[in-house]
Amino acid sequence: MFNGLKSLKKAKYLYLALGLVAVVGLGFALGSIRTRENSASRPTPYAKEQAAATDERAVGRHAGESLSEAQNKPVITGDTLVHYEYVYELCSHIYQEDKAAGKEMVGLDAEGLARLFPDAISTSIDSDGAHVKLSIDQVCPQHVMLRLEGDKCVIYRNVLGTDTMQAQQEFTIDTRKWDGEWTQSLEDGIIFDSVEELESFVEDMES
Repeated sequence: MFNGLKSLKKAKYLYLALGLVAVVGLGFALGSIRTRENSASRPTPYAKEQAAATDERAVGRHAGESLSEAQNKPVITGDTLVHYEYVYELCSHIYQEDKAAGKEMVGLDAEGLARLFPDAISTSIDSDGAHVKLSIDQVCPQHVMLRLEGDKCVIYRNVLGTDTMQAQQEFTIDTRKWDGEWTQSLEDGIIFDSVEELESFVEDMES
Protein backbone atom coordinates (compact mmCIF):
# COMPACT_ATOMS: atom_id res chain seq x y z
CA MET A 1 0.00 0.00 0.00
CA PHE A 2 2.75 2.41 0.99
CA ASN A 3 4.60 1.60 -2.19
CA GLY A 4 1.50 2.59 -4.19
CA LEU A 5 1.25 5.93 -2.36
CA LYS A 6 4.92 6.64 -2.97
CA SER A 7 4.45 5.96 -6.67
CA LEU A 8 1.52 8.36 -6.79
CA LYS A 9 3.50 11.07 -5.01
CA LYS A 10 6.43 10.65 -7.41
CA ALA A 11 4.11 10.88 -10.39
CA LYS A 12 2.48 14.01 -8.91
CA TYR A 13 5.83 15.73 -8.39
CA LEU A 14 6.90 14.76 -11.90
CA TYR A 15 3.76 16.31 -13.43
CA LEU A 16 4.21 19.50 -11.38
CA ALA A 17 7.84 19.78 -12.47
CA LEU A 18 6.92 19.31 -16.13
CA GLY A 19 4.15 21.92 -15.84
CA LEU A 20 6.50 24.45 -14.23
CA VAL A 21 9.10 23.95 -16.97
CA ALA A 22 6.44 24.46 -19.64
CA VAL A 23 5.22 27.74 -18.06
CA VAL A 24 8.74 29.10 -17.68
CA GLY A 25 9.56 28.18 -21.27
CA LEU A 26 6.40 29.84 -22.55
CA GLY A 27 7.25 33.01 -20.59
CA PHE A 28 10.73 33.18 -22.11
CA ALA A 29 9.30 32.67 -25.59
CA LEU A 30 6.73 35.45 -25.21
CA GLY A 31 9.36 37.82 -23.79
CA SER A 32 11.67 37.11 -26.68
CA ILE A 33 8.90 37.85 -29.21
CA ARG A 34 8.09 41.21 -27.55
CA THR A 35 11.75 42.16 -27.51
CA ARG A 36 12.11 41.43 -31.24
CA GLU A 37 8.93 43.37 -32.03
CA ASN A 38 10.11 46.44 -30.06
CA SER A 39 13.53 46.26 -31.62
CA ALA A 40 12.07 46.10 -35.12
CA SER A 41 9.82 49.12 -34.51
CA ARG A 42 12.71 51.33 -33.35
CA PRO A 43 15.44 52.54 -35.75
CA THR A 44 18.95 51.68 -34.75
CA PRO A 45 20.78 54.55 -32.95
CA TYR A 46 23.46 54.56 -35.65
CA ALA A 47 20.98 54.96 -38.50
CA LYS A 48 19.12 57.78 -36.67
CA GLU A 49 22.32 59.69 -35.87
CA GLN A 50 23.64 59.24 -39.42
CA ALA A 51 20.36 60.49 -40.94
CA ALA A 52 20.34 63.53 -38.65
CA ALA A 53 23.93 64.38 -39.50
CA THR A 54 23.24 64.08 -43.22
CA ASP A 55 20.14 66.30 -43.00
CA GLU A 56 21.96 68.95 -40.98
CA ARG A 57 24.86 69.06 -43.45
CA ALA A 58 22.47 69.39 -46.41
CA VAL A 59 20.46 72.18 -44.77
CA GLY A 60 23.60 73.97 -43.65
CA ARG A 61 25.14 73.73 -47.11
CA HIS A 62 22.08 75.14 -48.92
CA ALA A 63 21.51 77.83 -46.33
CA GLY A 64 25.15 78.85 -46.50
CA GLU A 65 25.08 79.12 -50.29
CA SER A 66 21.89 81.17 -50.28
CA LEU A 67 23.16 83.50 -47.58
CA SER A 68 26.49 83.96 -49.37
CA GLU A 69 24.79 84.81 -52.64
CA ALA A 70 22.54 87.33 -50.92
CA GLN A 71 25.46 88.98 -49.14
CA ASN A 72 27.59 89.23 -52.29
CA LYS A 73 24.83 90.65 -54.51
CA PRO A 74 25.10 94.50 -54.53
CA VAL A 75 21.86 96.42 -54.16
CA ILE A 76 21.11 100.09 -54.83
CA THR A 77 20.47 102.15 -51.69
CA GLY A 78 19.48 105.76 -51.13
CA ASP A 79 23.18 106.70 -51.02
CA THR A 80 24.14 104.95 -54.25
CA LEU A 81 25.50 107.16 -57.03
CA VAL A 82 24.30 106.32 -60.54
CA HIS A 83 26.86 106.90 -63.32
CA TYR A 84 25.15 107.55 -66.65
CA GLU A 85 26.92 107.39 -69.99
CA TYR A 86 25.10 108.80 -73.01
CA VAL A 87 26.19 107.83 -76.52
CA TYR A 88 24.72 110.29 -79.06
CA GLU A 89 24.26 108.45 -82.34
CA LEU A 90 23.95 111.48 -84.67
CA CYS A 91 27.25 113.06 -83.67
CA SER A 92 29.08 110.13 -81.96
CA HIS A 93 29.79 112.26 -78.89
CA ILE A 94 29.68 110.73 -75.43
CA TYR A 95 28.54 112.54 -72.30
CA GLN A 96 28.71 111.38 -68.69
CA GLU A 97 26.49 112.40 -65.82
CA ASP A 98 26.31 111.36 -62.16
CA LYS A 99 23.03 111.41 -60.28
CA ALA A 100 21.74 110.20 -56.94
CA ALA A 101 19.65 107.04 -57.19
CA GLY A 102 15.96 107.77 -57.64
CA LYS A 103 13.30 106.25 -55.40
CA GLU A 104 12.37 103.80 -58.14
CA MET A 105 15.92 102.39 -58.04
CA VAL A 106 16.31 101.86 -54.29
CA GLY A 107 16.38 98.14 -53.48
CA LEU A 108 17.17 97.00 -57.03
CA ASP A 109 19.94 94.51 -57.75
CA ALA A 110 21.71 94.18 -61.12
CA GLU A 111 18.82 92.22 -62.65
CA GLY A 112 16.29 94.77 -61.43
CA LEU A 113 18.37 97.65 -62.81
CA ALA A 114 18.52 95.95 -66.21
CA ARG A 115 14.74 95.57 -66.22
CA LEU A 116 14.36 99.27 -65.37
CA PHE A 117 16.42 100.20 -68.45
CA PRO A 118 15.48 97.56 -71.04
CA ASP A 119 16.88 99.60 -73.96
CA ALA A 120 20.23 100.38 -72.32
CA ILE A 121 23.50 99.32 -73.96
CA SER A 122 24.61 97.99 -70.58
CA THR A 123 23.85 98.22 -66.86
CA SER A 124 25.76 97.07 -63.79
CA ILE A 125 26.29 97.64 -60.06
CA ASP A 126 29.65 97.57 -58.27
CA SER A 127 31.43 99.17 -55.33
CA ASP A 128 31.52 102.52 -57.18
CA GLY A 129 27.76 102.62 -57.66
CA ALA A 130 25.33 101.81 -60.45
CA HIS A 131 26.28 102.20 -64.12
CA VAL A 132 23.87 102.80 -67.00
CA LYS A 133 25.00 103.24 -70.62
CA LEU A 134 22.37 104.60 -73.00
CA SER A 135 22.20 105.16 -76.74
CA ILE A 136 20.42 108.39 -77.78
CA ASP A 137 19.26 108.93 -81.33
CA GLN A 138 19.99 112.66 -81.39
CA VAL A 139 22.84 115.20 -81.40
CA CYS A 140 24.45 116.05 -78.08
CA PRO A 141 23.94 119.36 -76.20
CA GLN A 142 27.15 120.72 -77.75
CA HIS A 143 25.27 121.16 -81.02
CA VAL A 144 22.30 123.37 -81.87
CA MET A 145 19.52 123.03 -84.42
CA LEU A 146 17.90 125.89 -86.33
CA ARG A 147 14.34 125.34 -87.54
CA LEU A 148 12.01 127.66 -89.46
CA GLU A 149 8.54 127.76 -87.90
CA GLY A 150 6.26 130.18 -89.69
CA ASP A 151 8.12 133.48 -89.96
CA LYS A 152 10.43 132.72 -87.04
CA CYS A 153 13.65 130.76 -86.69
CA VAL A 154 13.91 128.77 -83.46
CA ILE A 155 17.19 127.54 -81.94
CA TYR A 156 16.96 124.12 -80.25
CA ARG A 157 19.43 122.33 -78.00
CA ASN A 158 19.33 118.78 -76.68
CA VAL A 159 18.25 118.07 -73.10
CA LEU A 160 21.12 116.02 -71.64
CA GLY A 161 20.35 112.33 -71.35
CA THR A 162 17.25 112.44 -73.55
CA ASP A 163 16.36 112.66 -77.24
CA THR A 164 14.36 115.85 -76.60
CA MET A 165 15.33 119.09 -78.31
CA GLN A 166 14.31 122.11 -76.26
CA ALA A 167 13.69 125.60 -77.71
CA GLN A 168 16.13 128.14 -76.32
CA GLN A 169 15.88 131.19 -78.54
CA GLU A 170 13.91 132.50 -81.51
CA PHE A 171 14.22 135.35 -84.01
CA THR A 172 12.63 136.49 -87.24
CA ILE A 173 14.25 136.37 -90.67
CA ASP A 174 13.45 137.86 -94.05
CA THR A 175 12.67 134.71 -96.01
CA ARG A 176 12.70 136.72 -99.27
CA LYS A 177 16.49 136.85 -98.99
CA TRP A 178 16.77 133.11 -98.57
CA ASP A 179 17.14 130.61 -101.34
CA GLY A 180 14.16 128.28 -101.64
CA GLU A 181 16.21 125.15 -101.00
CA TRP A 182 17.64 126.62 -97.81
CA THR A 183 14.17 127.60 -96.68
CA GLN A 184 13.03 123.98 -97.11
CA SER A 185 16.10 122.76 -95.18
CA LEU A 186 15.31 125.21 -92.37
CA GLU A 187 11.78 123.83 -92.09
CA ASP A 188 13.28 120.37 -91.60
CA GLY A 189 15.94 121.72 -89.23
CA ILE A 190 19.66 122.35 -89.77
CA ILE A 191 22.24 121.15 -87.26
CA PHE A 192 25.25 123.34 -86.37
CA ASP A 193 28.27 122.52 -84.27
CA SER A 194 27.84 125.65 -82.17
CA VAL A 195 25.76 128.82 -81.73
CA GLU A 196 28.64 130.80 -83.27
CA GLU A 197 28.50 128.72 -86.45
CA LEU A 198 24.72 129.19 -86.61
CA GLU A 199 24.99 132.98 -86.24
CA SER A 200 27.61 133.15 -88.96
CA PHE A 201 25.38 131.14 -91.30
CA VAL A 202 22.36 133.43 -90.73
CA GLU A 203 24.46 136.58 -91.34
CA ASP A 204 25.75 135.18 -94.63
CA MET A 205 22.25 134.26 -95.81
CA GLU A 206 20.84 137.72 -95.08
CA SER A 207 23.78 139.79 -96.31
